[in-house]
Amino acid sequence: MIDNLRTLGKTILLTTHYMDEAQNLADRVAIIAAGRIVAEGTPDTLGGRADAETIVRFRVGDLDKKTLPVASERLKIEPGGEIEIRTGEPTRLLHDLTSWALDGGTELIGLTVDRPSLEDVYLDLAGEAGSDE
Repeated sequence: MIDNLRTLGKTILLTTHYMDEAQNLADRVAIIAAGRIVAEGTPDTLGGRADAETIVRFRVGDLDKKTLPVASERLKIEPGGEIEIRTGEPTRLLHDLTSWALDGGTELIGLTVDRPSLEDVYLDLAGEAGSDE
């Protein structure tokens, strides 16, 4: 139905606090905080999402984490042993990590790969706007 309205040149104004809804339904998004538009654009590019670093998280067994194929300054080790790496080259990083794991016979437990969500962007932008006052 939305595509039918779009082809007719109609505009739909949707207000929502559900960022998943905005991500899936909107061609353009404007974020309003403290009564002002603080950002606008497509859901994929809003707040620099298209250029934002990818976050890779995983745990490994009782291995020496110093042997990971990643510079130690890029590693963040959380309580509980979860490792977080931020990268602008997720394909290369995943290739290096999975090759290392396969060669060493280890598992990357709970491996996740995430870009900042629209919700993350919204919370950052709304927080920044609120701190200006």
